[in-house]
Amino acid sequence: MKTAASILRPEPGTISPTAPASMAYNFLFLLSCIAVVSSSSHAYVYPPLVEGLSFTFYKSTCPDLESIVRSYLKQLFQSDISVASGLLRLHFHDCFVQGCDGSILLDGSFGGPSEKDAPPNLTLRPAAFKAIDELQTLITQACGPVVSCADIAALAARDSVRSTGGPKYKVPLGRRDGLSYATEEDVLSFLPSPTSNVTALIDVFTELDLTIKDLVTLSGAHTIGIAHCSSFEDRLFPTQDSTLDPIFAEKLYLTCPALNSTNTTVIDIRTPNTFDNKYFVDLLHREGLFTSDQGLYDDSRTKPFVIVFALCQRMFFENFVYSMTKMGQLSVLTGSQGDIRRNCSALNSNLSWYAVDGDGHDGKDPTLDQTFAENLYLTCPVANTSNTTALDVRSPDAFDNNYYVDLLNSQGLFTSDQGLYADARTQPTVTGFAVDQSLFFDKFVYSMTKMGQLSDSTLDQTFADNLYLTCPVANTTNTTVLDVRSPDTFDNKYYVDLLNRQGLFTSDQDLYTDSRTQPIVERFAAKQSLFFKKFVFSITKMGQLSVLTGNQGEIRSNCSAINSSNNLLSSSEGGRRYIYSFNLIRLKQVATIKTDADLDAKPGEEGNGRDAAACLAMDLSPIQNAVASGSYATIADACDELMLQVASRGIAYQEDWPFTVHLLGHIFANDLNSARFLWKSIPQGFKESKPELVAAWRIGQCLWTRDYAGVYDAIRGFEWSPEVAGLVAAFSENYTKKMFQLLSSAYSTIGVADVAHFLGMSEDEATNYALQHGWTMDSPSKMLTVKKPRIITEQKLDPSRLQRLTEYVFHLEH
Repeated sequence: MKTAASILRPEPGTISPTAPASMAYNFLFLLSCIAVVSSSSHAYVYPPLVEGLSFTFYKSTCPDLESIVRSYLKQLFQSDISVASGLLRLHFHDCFVQGCDGSILLDGSFGGPSEKDAPPNLTLRPAAFKAIDELQTLITQACGPVVSCADIAALAARDSVRSTGGPKYKVPLGRRDGLSYATEEDVLSFLPSPTSNVTALIDVFTELDLTIKDLVTLSGAHTIGIAHCSSFEDRLFPTQDSTLDPIFAEKLYLTCPALNSTNTTVIDIRTPNTFDNKYFVDLLHREGLFTSDQGLYDDSRTKPFVIVFALCQRMFFENFVYSMTKMGQLSVLTGSQGDIRRNCSALNSNLSWYAVDGDGHDGKDPTLDQTFAENLYLTCPVANTSNTTALDVRSPDAFDNNYYVDLLNSQGLFTSDQGLYADARTQPTVTGFAVDQSLFFDKFVYSMTKMGQLSDSTLDQTFADNLYLTCPVANTTNTTVLDVRSPDTFDNKYYVDLLNRQGLFTSDQDLYTDSRTQPIVERFAAKQSLFFKKFVFSITKMGQLSVLTGNQGEIRSNCSAINSSNNLLSSSEGGRRYIYSFNLIRLKQVATIKTDADLDAKPGEEGNGRDAAACLAMDLSPIQNAVASGSYATIADACDELMLQVASRGIAYQEDWPFTVHLLGHIFANDLNSARFLWKSIPQGFKESKPELVAAWRIGQCLWTRDYAGVYDAIRGFEWSPEVAGLVAAFSENYTKKMFQLLSSAYSTIGVADVAHFLGMSEDEATNYALQHGWTMDSPSKMLTVKKPRIITEQKLDPSRLQRLTEYVFHLEH
């Protein structure tokens, strides 16, 4: 008799579309999931194996392979369990680009950058690469050079899953190592970004012949590991992603308080070092870290799988084994294809003096001088030695032309070196330099000077490298986007590019390097709404430059031609308006200007102009009114708007600017990004002469570094002037409420001393504050029990929810 589980699972996790839809059946499904716990004896189902792969591939050539890998990783994980996620991610990044061929392990060479150097791979853990190298050394010592680096990576990924609590499954082996690495373009095309939406993810997986269920299942690998702030900061800045749980978002802001933070956080907040189904539970609570994660729950195509995996870990494990095995066979090389690398980070052809004869024994490169080769064997008696030798055997510590003499005598260390003399295209140059050192020096000076002028020093190096790929030579007709972050979206990312030295034009990047425009760039980068507001004003202003109105000009019948080539437009009114616009453009270059009334006056009636300084005097009344009325939330915007207004007119406003109020306004609004930018833009002389300004920034520094007690020390450690005392007091009150809310959400019980630390109070004051808010205290232990806010939730197992769950389940496809 078939059980509910067997009906639901003809293959692992596959839901039968013809299964009955009764309520009794719903309960059978859930009970079957709850009752069966995954164990080492669980019989997982695997996809068909690619020809050339098998579960017993190394049975005779390296019978102890899996025990070697398991023993090494067990010891490694005891000291650093976080390497497990690094090895798992390494296997993913290898397979998704060019197939599971170990190409991700290759270092760059004279032929160009490797896959490691592509942006999505820059955060791969060095410890993971080191582990693969050390495993290869152990395996080669035990079995000889018979196991591919690609297979080692697949085994390491499996044992990483198993060692952190995941399913114990078999890995088909027999992969061969690739003979090249993929281009950066391929890496960017096939490694989904953490900012990708579900449609983009599905497109990538479809290209790799992986299904939507594979997408959700393999995303579950995020149940272990950490992520850099740069991977999810788009969900925090410039505005918070509405799909983020507010409390979760608040905690992310503590880790990543500003753009471009180098901090990291765990991906799965519930069990970050355990391979389980809690990642999917996170998504149900809107606590997915990446856009690509949370989108799986928000999209109707993937949401059913998320729900089932969150409810049933066994279903997730079964599907993960199936999908992981399927992914591990993407475009594999088997049989006589590819190679077995002697060093996982280098192609065999790039190992300087090693070759392989028909018997599989090491032999020296025939292009090497015999004596030179024997000396190299003394230094490097076996493959993968860590010993070193000089590049130039004649004068290793002198800058001269003996390197070229080495090449003439077949004593070049690398294949890339000796090949310069073996190639007819480069041999004449090598010979000339070997004979005439002055000729080499002349050419070296010329080439170094030329190389030093290759790129603008203000360019970010990675950005410059990418530009060279697009524009490899002068006068190319290729094109690229102006804004590297969001080229098809009108937002403030252009200014973020400038802060990261990724402005495309000189005229762009100069806006950030010039002190007159830098403050504006920083504010627009920090606050998109401010950029939008000023853009509307400026584009409207520009749209009125030298306009013709009324009876001036004409209405063209053809936009590309004037109505009559004999009709010259002439108008004293039009001419006068042109002068008016010209004077506006040159406003900041003249000492005095005329008022609009003077410019509109008839000839002979001018002379009623007023002084430019009076015309452009700052009106600080909106700021003063906001402070006086206690409208503290509006201070930052009012200051930003007025500062941009006067700065754009070229007015030297610093002497009279209320920097302390402005800074405290940003701090009150919890906009630490803008506060930092403002502080950086204030001249050093002003900082030194205004102790209250320094005291205000001290509050900002403590907030930035999450020095909770320091915030209160900074507030109480200065005698504030009457102008800002109310603002500081209001901030202090709000900050205390915010910290108390965080404590309420993060703790069930907490010591009195800790509450006092976070609230900046004495222990008695903190106790009274907590008791007033409904907490209770155990006096002997001095422990406070938190009163949790009442949360109204639906029962998870009511019949209506079970019915909806079943409808989801029945539509899952394998």
